[in-house]
Amino acid sequence: MIKKICLGVLSVLVLCAVWQTVSICVNAPLLAPGLNDILFALKDLLSSKTLYAALGATFIRCIYAFFLASITGCLLGAAGGISKSFSDFIAIPLWCIKATPVVALILLALFWLKSNSIPVFVACLIALPVITESLKEGIQSADKKLLEAANLYGLTRWQTIQTVRIPALIPFARQGLSSAYGLVWKAVAAGEVLSLPQNGMGTVLSLQQVHLQTAHVIAATLILVFCGYVSQIIFSLIVRTVSDTHSFRTGTQKNTATCSAQNECSITTDENTDGFSHTFTEGSFTALIARSGAGKTTFLNALAKKQIEQNCSVSFVFQEPRLFPTLTIEQNVMLAAGNVMSKEQALERTQHILKATGLSQLAQRLPDQVSGGERQRAALARAFAYPSKLLLLDEAFQSQDIAHECMLLEELQTLLSEQKRTVILVTHDVREACVTADTVLVMKGFPLRMIQEVNLSKQKKSAAELYVTPDNSILTAEHSIHTLLLNSTSA
Repeated sequence: MIKKICLGVLSVLVLCAVWQTVSICVNAPLLAPGLNDILFALKDLLSSKTLYAALGATFIRCIYAFFLASITGCLLGAAGGISKSFSDFIAIPLWCIKATPVVALILLALFWLKSNSIPVFVACLIALPVITESLKEGIQSADKKLLEAANLYGLTRWQTIQTVRIPALIPFARQGLSSAYGLVWKAVAAGEVLSLPQNGMGTVLSLQQVHLQTAHVIAATLILVFCGYVSQIIFSLIVRTVSDTHSFRTGTQKNTATCSAQNECSITTDENTDGFSHTFTEGSFTALIARSGAGKTTFLNALAKKQIEQNCSVSFVFQEPRLFPTLTIEQNVMLAAGNVMSKEQALERTQHILKATGLSQLAQRLPDQVSGGERQRAALARAFAYPSKLLLLDEAFQSQDIAHECMLLEELQTLLSEQKRTVILVTHDVREACVTADTVLVMKGFPLRMIQEVNLSKQKKSAAELYVTPDNSILTAEHSIHTLLLNSTSA
């Protein structure tokens, strides 16, 4: 920071030296007044009461224009972000506004409006496209994967807006509003220069130019630039402070319909829609193995969608954690559970599962403040905190080193012993499938279809132990599955 300030001061000194050199060489105060003349003019202006009245009038116009542009831009941006048709409809008018020179807008406004209104009108038009496009891009930038997770875990529309859409929107809105404010300040000053309202810094500049007071024009410009710079810094700080205070409290609401409906749902696949027909026995643990691109993730997504359409709850651990970035680990785990049980039950359940997964000490941290393995454990905790009969695991342990994978497998086994669920695991790791699942479905695709079903005997050892030191039954099953996969690839 100190280095940046020193470089800024050095830059100003160099510019002053260059200007003074040019002034001496030209030796014409009307064209290039010296620094002494500019300082004298600056002192003269600052001692005048009319200057402060002009600054106040310009500032009020800036606020008024920015307010109008913000309201209109937010409405148009929101509509454009939601509807592509509306976005295409307003694209040409916005482009015309951006392409039209500011001077042309001011000259046209001279025919329509009073001098006091022209700077506001022009500044509003200049800022409008910037705010509109920023808001539109922010709305469209919402992470589709997080939206999918929000829908799957039964978040309400308002919860989804708070946890997914607003965090995605904030950086775009912050940048767009800050840029627009800077443009408004310049456009208001330009409008005042040509429209000459009774009070305004543009009027001061124009009058000094008419009287050939070059030093006073430069001094007034410096005052205008300084005030604009300071006000924009203050505005940016306000916007950042407001946006950084965005938070979400995990509300809870009893939803007994969801809780009771899940018990009546059967978990089956349909050959017409899923590529193969299979019924998953209640409480079973089934692993699906196939080569990349066979359609395993597509199958899980289709199965989850089908269950939700039947009003059945589904817990899903995705390939990536998909935690909501503005919520703490505890809030992420509690949020979904809080929609289907009381606040006390949800909190008790969340704290128990965080303790079981070793995340109690990290409960109040945000997702980007913990490691990748810890985020994946949080995703697993969220899935178990959410009451459902079906748990889907889509390569949930990929990209983990062997220590973290064994830890996750151990935690999965512990949680399943406490909460019996039907589990479907998609994985490329044959050993992972063999040590966790009761049945392995060896698949090929696309579309996904079954080659063979491999049944595995129950093991007394933990999944983590078997993963590191597999017994003969695991090794035999691995060899059989690898052979099936190789034959399916060559076929």
